[in-house]
Amino acid sequence: MDSAPAKTCEDRLTISARIAVFELAKIPDGHAHRFRDTFAVSLLQAGVPMERVSVLLGHRSIKVTEKYYAPWVRARQKQLEADIRRSWERHPRESMTGPVT
Repeated sequence: MDSAPAKTCEDRLTISARIAVFELAKIPDGHAHRFRDTFAVSLLQAGVPMERVSVLLGHRSIKVTEKYYAPWVRARQKQLEADIRRSWERHPRESMTGPVT
């Protein structure tokens, strides 16, 4: 499951506990980043600014956070949806059939 070798007995126990938790929860191929990703996406969808999510994830640069989580920024999603709605309102027939000639 984990690609990095366990360095200490404590590391091995932590990995074993994590594997057991995923097995009990019946989550195939479980890994810790599933929780991390869920945490980040939940924060962004709740409107937490990308800068704060980046700090909470421990990223050294916000660019890393943006690379993986930009699609989940609530304000961005709302703006894209509004853009599409406006486009359909201006040209409802074109939206479905192409330009009217």
